[in-house]
Amino acid sequence: MENTKQILEAKNITKIFSGTERSVGISDISFSLKEGEVYCLIGPSGAGKSTLLRCLAGLEPIDSGEILLHGCILRDHVAFVSQEQNLWPHKTVIENLILVPLLLGRMGREQAKREALALLVRFGLLDKRDAYPEFLSGGQKQRVAILRALIMKPKLLLLDEITSSLDHELVGNVRELIKTLALEGQAMVIATHQLDFASEVADKILFLDKGLLIKEGLASDLAKSF
Repeated sequence: MENTKQILEAKNITKIFSGTERSVGISDISFSLKEGEVYCLIGPSGAGKSTLLRCLAGLEPIDSGEILLHGCILRDHVAFVSQEQNLWPHKTVIENLILVPLLLGRMGREQAKREALALLVRFGLLDKRDAYPEFLSGGQKQRVAILRALIMKPKLLLLDEITSSLDHELVGNVRELIKTLALEGQAMVIATHQLDFASEVADKILFLDKGLLIKEGLASDLAKSF
């Protein structure tokens, strides 16, 4: 990836939660990500994986450090997908895909429909365009949630435990989608507890524990140390 552009640079970012006790969500984490690279965050529950993703997405303010997207301090081109999918149950698949770009004024209705249909065709979901979420499988819901993020053409896609509730076959479907997107230049950071999944899709694995970045390295090398 020598000729690819740098998409993300996280510099010494720290997030502290204040409650009955001040607790560190993440502390002094730094890494950078290039176009088309996939990084997977691995670690036990409470390690800070989801907190890191939420900070990168701008959903949690950081207490110190800096997050640069493509050289600018921006959030407009970051998309976040959680394991809950959060599809609107009263809207069809295609309506779920086009609603956000319409609300934000990014596209007119006809353009949004064209973009949505193109995504559904590419990823084998065209026959579900008029289905409501309750009639989709878990894997289909997860893929629709990812496509809803992709229609906004994000520079950075953040995925939080998107395979945690899926069976082996459905995990395979999501894995192939991730690989396809990476080949097309999509930069992604994925939080997962599934090391096998991480080793298959990631260029690099970042191991977190107690809010600290403990290890990082090539997926092919780091996966062997667990």
